[in-house]
Amino acid sequence: MAVAEIPQEQTLVRKQRSLWEESLIRLMRNKVAVASAIFIILLALAAIFANFIA
Repeated sequence: MAVAEIPQEQTLVRKQRSLWEESLIRLMRNKVAVASAIFIILLALAAIFANFIA
C-alpha cells in the first residue's frame, strides 16, 4: 500500500491555543454561564461597597 505524500505548501498550520484560551472560548460560547458570572461579580461588588451604597 502506497502512502500519499502531501506537499508542504498544502498542509494547514494553525496556531496552537493554550488551555486557558480554549477554556475562555468555550465559556464565551455559553451565554448562561457568562450572564451568571456577571451577576455573581455584581453581587460581590455590591457586598464589598455596601457601606458606600447605603
